[in-house]
Amino acid sequence: MEAFVYCWTDHKTNKLYIGSHKGSADDGYVCSSKYMMEEYENRSSDFTREIIATGTEEDIRKLETKILTSLNAASSDMFYNKHNGFGQYLTKEIRQKIGVKSRQTWDNLSEEQKEAWRLKMSEVNKRPKTEKEKDSMRGQRPHVNQSGSRNNNAKTISTPFGVFGSIKECSEKTGIAYDNVHYKLRAKHKEWEYLSW
Repeated sequence: MEAFVYCWTDHKTNKLYIGSHKGSADDGYVCSSKYMMEEYENRSSDFTREIIATGTEEDIRKLETKILTSLNAASSDMFYNKHNGFGQYLTKEIRQKIGVKSRQTWDNLSEEQKEAWRLKMSEVNKRPKTEKEKDSMRGQRPHVNQSGSRNNNAKTISTPFGVFGSIKECSEKTGIAYDNVHYKLRAKHKEWEYLSW
């Protein structure tokens, strides 16, 4: 193992930190985030680390960037990360691992934290979008007749926030409008996708 991508979970705040490191998993390295380190130094017993992937340094750096970009970690209160990279499409296996971890984090939030997240997303959805945000949301449009698409009968969907049993469930649990969830899935936006029908 030359390098690895890891994810720290702060069990007190339910925040995550995703990073990469060239070296071995037991060499004592924690992270490069001063924000997370402040918390970790005071209460390290609240943190656990999971190794997401191992590989060459170049591949691992690219993967870290892809993960941070896809989750928009720098803009999320659920992450200690303060920056995003510019990556490409994640593999299905990595997306599923991230989805499971994100869903676990969501499930561990208190009702007050979930409600705060819903309100925040509601405000984001109400404000006018910049041209950059509109371009980002458009993604590549599928050239299919949606009324005849099998996607309308999807049972399970994968999102940056985890795996949900339906669009309705995702909308209710994350506070993202139903139509926005449906649009992201239909446009195949980043790691939004149908898993089963």
